[in-house]
Amino acid sequence: MKFFLIFLFGSVVTCYSQVDILESVGQTPGGAGYHVNYDSASQRLFVGCGTSIWIYDTRDTANYHVIGRRPLMGMVNETDLYGDILFVAATHDGVWALDASSDTLNPIAHYQMSGDSAAYDLWRTNDTLYIADGKQVRMLKFDSTDSFTRLTTFGPDNSFCVTRKGTYVAIGAQGIPHGTVMVYHYDNLETPLAIWQNNNVWNLQDIQFGDLQDDIIYVCGGAQNLLFTASYFYALHHDSVFLSAVDSFSVPGIIGFAQANINNMDSQNDTLFISTGAGLNNLFQTIVPVYDATGLPDTNMVHLANIRPGLWHFDVARMDGTPYLAMSSEWLGVLISDVSQLQPEDTLGLLSTTHPIPSRGIRYWISIAPTVTSMDY
Repeated sequence: MKFFLIFLFGSVVTCYSQVDILESVGQTPGGAGYHVNYDSASQRLFVGCGTSIWIYDTRDTANYHVIGRRPLMGMVNETDLYGDILFVAATHDGVWALDASSDTLNPIAHYQMSGDSAAYDLWRTNDTLYIADGKQVRMLKFDSTDSFTRLTTFGPDNSFCVTRKGTYVAIGAQGIPHGTVMVYHYDNLETPLAIWQNNNVWNLQDIQFGDLQDDIIYVCGGAQNLLFTASYFYALHHDSVFLSAVDSFSVPGIIGFAQANINNMDSQNDTLFISTGAGLNNLFQTIVPVYDATGLPDTNMVHLANIRPGLWHFDVARMDGTPYLAMSSEWLGVLISDVSQLQPEDTLGLLSTTHPIPSRGIRYWISIAPTVTSMDY
């Protein structure tokens, strides 16, 4: 037996030594719409297309067009514009600082993740970034030498999302049997001020402070169960000691057909636009629910409308200064809707986030706002 183990070990070492290192030689340009973010000052729409980041010029609603692209090596989860620097959280590819004034989004700096950690969420306050890496939260400083410096690490195990407002920092952590939200004071990141846990959000996806007050925290709960048949959204209230739910709602899904997964949100003056994955209003309509949360914590949220996102979707962005909402859809690219009157079907059309792959004799259908055209090769 000892001889066999020695022989086996030697064989494994020999095989391992013969393995070549793989090098990336290219990738497809774009992919499923997964993330969307809007900068009102420059009127640019930032779209995470799978592992690529695309920038659209949206100044002319009749001619939204791509003005910048950059392929990365990880799923684009979050972006944030800081002057001409675009910070990108790209899962296992880590954090990038890209030149947003360049049509190729030239890299300025890169912070590589190691092991099984990844950049799942990003929040920026001035030149300081908070990165939820699936384990804890890393604080990075982007300095004048165009490089990242790691300041500290804090937060609970399995930290998946992070946000800050004023002196408060909130972290959302996944876990079984319950998800966890912790609130910290910026001056003491070792000990949380308040903690909230709930079994319905064990797979929580995103958190955000209220727009008009910093004692409200919104929680996008992700899938409530492994079959994705329900997903929950919570509004929490904290007073620096206690953190408790003051309101909630859920959306249904259908096994094997429509996955209920409240995963992201955006807001304007506490009017909430919530992406639900494929949360349903009825058998055939996925929805982006719209809620008025201005009365919290004294009164409940008020359901205003359901916007049609187009099939499965993963993120929304209120295009401040315009009547539009951008919705990042897995199958359709990015759908732009006029939400000023909250009419579900009031859309400008689609922005495609993929290119056709030439193949002789095959017809491809490409969605381009506001029409759909076909191409032959």
